[in-house]
Amino acid sequence: MPGRLPGRFPGQAKDDGSLARSSCGSGVQIHTFGSYRLGVSTLGSDIDCLCIAPCFVEREEFFTSFLERLVSEPQITDILCVKETRVPLIKFYFSGVQIDLLFSRLAYPKLPKNVDLTADDILRNLDSESVLSINGCRVADQTLKLVPNIESFRICLRLVKIWGKKRGLYCNMMGYLGGVHLSLLVARTCQLYPNSAPSYLLSRFFMFYSGWHWKNPIVLRQVNYGGSLAENVWNPQKDGGLMPILTPAYPSNTATHNVSKSTLHLMNQEFKRGHQILSETSGSITAWDKLIESSDFFLRYRKFLKITVGGDTNEELRKWAAYIESRIRFFVTRLETVDGVQFAIPWHNSFSVMAKKEENDPKAEENDPKAEKSPDLNDVVYFIALVLDLQNQAGKNEKKLPIQKLNISSPISEWTSQVGYWGEKLDSSTVSIDYIDVRKMKDFVFPNGQKPMVRVLQDPTKMKKRKREHMEQ
Repeated sequence: MPGRLPGRFPGQAKDDGSLARSSCGSGVQIHTFGSYRLGVSTLGSDIDCLCIAPCFVEREEFFTSFLERLVSEPQITDILCVKETRVPLIKFYFSGVQIDLLFSRLAYPKLPKNVDLTADDILRNLDSESVLSINGCRVADQTLKLVPNIESFRICLRLVKIWGKKRGLYCNMMGYLGGVHLSLLVARTCQLYPNSAPSYLLSRFFMFYSGWHWKNPIVLRQVNYGGSLAENVWNPQKDGGLMPILTPAYPSNTATHNVSKSTLHLMNQEFKRGHQILSETSGSITAWDKLIESSDFFLRYRKFLKITVGGDTNEELRKWAAYIESRIRFFVTRLETVDGVQFAIPWHNSFSVMAKKEENDPKAEENDPKAEKSPDLNDVVYFIALVLDLQNQAGKNEKKLPIQKLNISSPISEWTSQVGYWGEKLDSSTVSIDYIDVRKMKDFVFPNGQKPMVRVLQDPTKMKKRKREHMEQ
């Protein structure tokens, strides 16, 4: 399917567009990477694609004239331009399949028919954004070359991806692991156990990473610190990182820029959980079922921040929510600096909930045209679990501070103010943050849409106090 994209986009040449001229003459090309290139994509998965163009095509044209062509295609829907990220891209659906399309312009006046993206020479004279964009294709190809058994690698990677999604760890944007990270972790396991079956590789995967010291990087091959892009190569003294997983393609760099102290804490817990399950049950079917049980995230923690994102139209809400999601990791790192907050752990997915209409809201009036745009429009909701350490806030020799003393108003106001300056934000685009206890959590966040009645929901401190009073009687 991605191979058909170049033939769909060119259309008629425009005199004022270099990208239009190149697509009709010098040959814009589409290359795949990610899960699709690795051979582990599943039904409903998105497809990561890279659009490469000759040197005379400006990046801005990709997000303007090329974007206009996408809009004009009847098979393309839900187009979203995401420029406020480390690697800018365009998201859309092509015949019902989600596509993430990146752009890179190469130092060729005319693209070779069979351009080799794995060659290091391809990086000469490229701008930094093009180097980052083309890196996805180079990493995928190098990964397949470096694993001893591709079929075993693919089977194990599929299993690990299912685990990551079920346990709430599959979202690079939120500071967890994406497809690239998981593929590199699995590839390293395959290198360590080159002749092993996929089931054994899976158990070794959890054993290895449950005990790994993340100050040390994960590497698939020796890092090349020379070359024309030596300054872009990962440097442990300068770059560091909480969870360095180095890409095998030059210039080798860490793929986990978004990982925070809190998300790493949760991932370490899940690695240890997986290792314990597979160690105790010797890789049986029962063990696999337990391994991929839906996460108990909303039962594991008691205090949450609820981020509600709203807008007047579906198009506005989709763009606004995508921007908010890209900023949540910065909110998390700010919360981690607050006295009394040990971890601020985001849930990897959003929820769509019925938007509440205020009784005196003028938009609810029948004669207001804005009220007729999206009568069933939902809000988008995100959650961040707060793990509190009020003893440290109070001091070792002092009593624990009550929960009401926790002050997170500053990071909330700072972050909401920062996202409010987004250039594409409309007056009707809203974001609010509420502090919520798990006992008041709505049913929709739980796996079966119903809050389980378990004692975990009770405050452990109060339970100990009741038990002590009962024994004294």
